[in-house]
Formats: sequence, structure tokens, C-alpha cells
Amino acid sequence: MEAGRSMRLPAFIGLTRAYRRAHFDYHTPPGVDAVAKGFDAERFVERLAEAGCQAFNFFAKDVFGNCYWDTKVGNKHPHLDRDLLGEVVDAARRRGLRVIAYYNVMDLINARRHPEWRHVGHPAVPGSEGEYVCLNSPWVEEVFIPELKELAHYDLDGVFFDFLYVRQPCACRWCRETFEREAGEPFPERAEGPGWRKYIEWVRKVNDKLVEVACSALHSVNPQLLVAVNWAYTPRQPGEPPECIGYLTLDVDETRCPVLEASYHAKHFDGLGKPFEVMVTRFLKWWGDWGLKPLEQLLAECATVIANGGACNIGDHLYVDGRQDPAALELMSRAFEFIRVREECLPSSSVPYVAVLLSAASSWAQGRVLADDSPLRGAHLLLLESGVHHDVLLDSRLMEEMYEYRLIIVPSQRVVEPELVDALKEYVAGGGSLLVTFDTSLADGQLELGELLGVELESEEPVELGYIRPLDPGLAKGLPESPIFVRGRFTAVRAA
Repeated sequence: MEAGRSMRLPAFIGLTRAYRRAHFDYHTPPGVDAVAKGFDAERFVERLAEAGCQAFNFFAKDVFGNCYWDTKVGNKHPHLDRDLLGEVVDAARRRGLRVIAYYNVMDLINARRHPEWRHVGHPAVPGSEGEYVCLNSPWVEEVFIPELKELAHYDLDGVFFDFLYVRQPCACRWCRETFEREAGEPFPERAEGPGWRKYIEWVRKVNDKLVEVACSALHSVNPQLLVAVNWAYTPRQPGEPPECIGYLTLDVDETRCPVLEASYHAKHFDGLGKPFEVMVTRFLKWWGDWGLKPLEQLLAECATVIANGGACNIGDHLYVDGRQDPAALELMSRAFEFIRVREECLPSSSVPYVAVLLSAASSWAQGRVLADDSPLRGAHLLLLESGVHHDVLLDSRLMEEMYEYRLIIVPSQRVVEPELVDALKEYVAGGGSLLVTFDTSLADGQLELGELLGVELESEEPVELGYIRPLDPGLAKGLPESPIFVRGRFTAVRAA
């Protein structure tokens, strides 16, 4: 270590303490010759440091498949005549900022160069086709792993993967052959039935394997690198993150209400036992819009993230020549200052009160690559608007922490594992409160929790419209006497 320089904290400790983060998109088509012509790495990092940023994502590989480092195995941007990533890493190290390399796996260049590697979609699922590489193709061995091993030699704190999961079904040669070899049955031609459910379960295993492959490649060179996968382990593809994942991350869908989205996903991430960040943007209408979000809106989003235990990552775009928008940096600076003055309160944990169950088995049993998480969203919105503090827990974690909660809500989780059914019976017998909705625990025409609830199933109503009228005086207090119209499905039950 050089004299006068302070010792650098390990990546895990350093990034965990970094609540003020930034992300800079730089997807630049191969034909653009102005790439990075106006970019000054020293000035870029200096401005981030002055703005109060502690860590940032910088592009290693974009959606097109262009690499921004001096790669010998990948496709460097044809008009980039410098090691952009290397310059940024060196400048960040001199100023004590953490650098996460952004890596996009869609690789449109290789999908066009090798059409046999392309994701083709599934003929039974309209709109599932794409122009990107299939993650079961030889691209993984021939491009992905070699690039990651090369990238890991840079002095990075971690790697942020975008789209490192199966997001649409695929019936290409590689998917067919791999499924039939691993599942031991024919590839499903129809998006229904037992074969399709087996395929969806296989997709889950493919996702797990992809993460394992990525982590193994990176950690074979640098075991200290933190790995994060955008949108992995969220309610649409739930599951326990493996040990090799360093932290959890996602960029919230700002076409919805960003504050609500930040709250929803932060609560879920907080229940998974890993450090996490939630990415919002400086844009008024999400990515692709160059407008500035009002400061008050951005602060509300940041406050929501840090109040739920996460780090706040603010997303921006660099201009095509690599310059940064000074107004966007000023907006980030004010948000970072808002976070900084509250940081001493942030290393805290949620106090158990109400638990909302997310059943991973129930989500994957829907037969969708990306599950419909509407019931969970509805429970979160209801509790949030009612001012009721709550945690969102996977069934595996609820089993361990159940007795710390006064109330457990199971929002339309059709699959409830037998051991959890037994545990809920004991929980209620011990004085705990349980609230379930719609088709929770419904299997083969029977409600697995029916005995505990004191009801039997009569029928699943075919119409998705109805009315509800609270019968309990406490629930009815303050509500109009007329029935409340509801768009949704119902089950008819009778007292057992």
C-alpha cells in the first residue's frame, strides 16, 4: 500500500455502506462514430464525487453487444479507440468511489452473426420471439464465460447483469435438446398441461444455472466481486437468492407509480436476507425520456427506498458522445444530500408486525415465465394505504419467523405447501391471526386450509365482476351502506 493512502474496504463492506449510487445507461449503436468523443473519465468521476455519489454502474457491455473495455474475446465498439471502462475504474479508485460494471446479455450483434443462437420464442405463445441470443445456446460457453473472465481482471467492486434470466419461452434447437435431456420427456408444443408446467419448472432451473455460471466465471478470477442480477428473485420469478449473489437490485417500472413500486419491491427484497438497492431514474417518464423529474418526486422515491432498508440508485443516460447532463447531475446531488443527512439512521431492520406470504411454488405453478403478482400487489397497496406496517416473506422464511408476527396474510396463493399448512394451524392454535383471500390453498377442488378456516368450497365463480358487503360491524364502520363493486374473481364457500 502506498504511503498516505487509506486501506480500501472489501467490496461487500464498502458497497453495503454506500446508500448513494448512480447508474449511467450508454447503449450506443455500432454505427455511431461519436461514441465517447466528449467523455473525460477524470472529470466524470470528479463530478460524481462532488455530487456525493459513493458507487456507480458503468457500462462494460451494452444491449447491442458492444464492449467498452479492451477486450480480446468480445466485440469492442467499432468506433471506440480507448479503454473506457479501464479509465473510469482508475479514476474512481483515486477518489474512493465504488465501480460496478454493467453487462447486458442480450447481445444483438451475436444474435445476428449467429442466427442459430437466436431466441426464437414459442409458437404457442404469441409475441415471445426476439432478436437476442438464447441463454441455452452455445453463446454461453463461446462468448459469455470468456468475456466475464476477461472483465473480472479489472479492479471492479462488482458486476450488474441485465436480462440474465429467461423472460420469454423459447423453442429453439438448444432449448428443445436441453429440456428433453434434463427433463426426460418431449418438449411441450402447447402452452398448457403437465408438459408445460414441467417446462416452466425447468425455466426456473435454467435461471439458477445461469447465475451459477456467471458467478463461477467471475469468482474464478476475483472471488471478491459482488454479483447482482437486475429483476432476479422478484415476485414475478420468486426464489431464495444463492450465496454467490452479492446484493439484490431492480430498476422499478416507472410507467406505474414509482413511489408505490419502490415500496413494493423494497419490502420484498428486505425479506430475502441480502443487501439490496432499488433503482429509480432522474427521468420524468422513465428510460428514453430526457426530461427531468421534479425534485420532490425524486426525494419521495429515495425516501421510500431507504425507509425500507435499501440503497438508492439513481439512473441517468449519457449523451451519445459520453457527456453528462449537468442539470441531471445537480438533481442527483440534491437527492444524495437528502440521503446523506439520514444515513446514520439507515442500518436498521424491520420490526415484525404483519407478514404477507409470497409462495414461490404458487407463482411458478401459474404456468407463466413471469408470474402475475397482482394479489401480492393488492395486499401491499391495501396495507400501505391503511398505514399498516408489514413485511413480505417467502414461505421458507415465514416458516422460520412466523411467531414473531401478529397477523399473517395469504393473498391468493393457490399453492401452500403441506408443511406450511401444518405450521399455520399451529400458529393459529397458539393465538396468531390469519387472513386469506380467494383461491388460497385450492387444490383438486379442495381448500387445504379449509378445516382451519372452517369453510368448504362450493364453486369457483366464472364471472370476474362482483360486489362485497362487509358483515363485521368493525369492518363496515365508515363505509357506505351500498355494496362495493369489485373487478376480480370469487370463490363460493359454505361453513363447514
